Amino acid sequence: MSRLYGWGASIVILGALFKIQHYPFAGLMLVIGMVTEAIVFFFSAFEPLHEEPDWSLVYPELAGIEGAEPRKYDGGSRAITQNVTISNTLDKLLEDANIGPELIGNLSKGLQNLSDNAAKMADLSNAAVVTNGYIQHVESASKSVVELSQSYKNAAEYLKHDLSLSQEYGNSLKSAVTSMNQLSETYQKTAQTAKESLDVSSQFNSSIKNVTTYTDKLGESYSKNAELLTKAVEALEGNVNSGKTYSEQLNKTANNLMALNAAYELQLQSSGTQSDSTEKLNKTVGALVDNINDSLTNTKQYKEEIEKLNANIRALNSVYGNMLSAMNFNVPR
Repeated sequence: MSRLYGWGASIVILGALFKIQHYPFAGLMLVIGMVTEAIVFFFSAFEPLHEEPDWSLVYPELAGIEGAEPRKYDGGSRAITQNVTISNTLDKLLEDANIGPELIGNLSKGLQNLSDNAAKMADLSNAAVVTNGYIQHVESASKSVVELSQSYKNAAEYLKHDLSLSQEYGNSLKSAVTSMNQLSETYQKTAQTAKESLDVSSQFNSSIKNVTTYTDKLGESYSKNAELLTKAVEALEGNVNSGKTYSEQLNKTANNLMALNAAYELQLQSSGTQSDSTEKLNKTVGALVDNINDSLTNTKQYKEEIEKLNANIRALNSVYGNMLSAMNFNVPR
């Protein structure tokens, strides 16, 4: 239908252009344009009616402003109430997807929990930084212990080979062993602390996994909602496109009417000029009629005078005839 409207409008505009500019065959082009416009209007009657959505379902405050009456079509033979609107379609889609107020409430709570967890994750990130630093120190201590253990092994080997050490060296060795025991206890405590830190890290990883799982589920819900909203938006865009097509039709019709108004204005100007010429012609014809009337009057007078002259001539002929008769009667034979 849009192509029919476009082609028909172009032909109508060409007809108006030919008529306005007084091109050759302007009358024929104008007739073709008017016939084309009539055909376009005839086919526009078969175009489906534009469905107006019931916005009161989305905005309840609009209820009662305009009365919704059922539209009649199909030649006036039957009336079908257009109860299916975009809002009803969206509600039906949400109902089919089992998306109710409870799920939306849970979604809101989930978003709130996600926001809280994200805020807590900042603190956990700081704890992770501290934990990393602590682990680095533990690794350094482990390296030191390994080096010390290696030194202890070397010292033990040296002690095995040298049994002639003094008692002081033995006491020093005992002190060193005591220090080693203390260092071992410290290492065990450090290892236990590291283990606890690892447990905390494992719990943190579990929490992160739970949050990730919940986020995935939430993303799936978002995807489903996005698909539903996309379908609703596509339906709305279809109606918007139909509304745009209808507005383009109105704009084209308005342009055609403007062209016709311009043609009518030129016709009115030509009619005004023709009216002035007709008025002058009427005045001239009136003067001619007056002259003819005067001529008729003079002609009547001339006719009357001719009739009088004929009567006088007949009387004179009669006198002359009588005189001739008298003269002929007196002549001797």
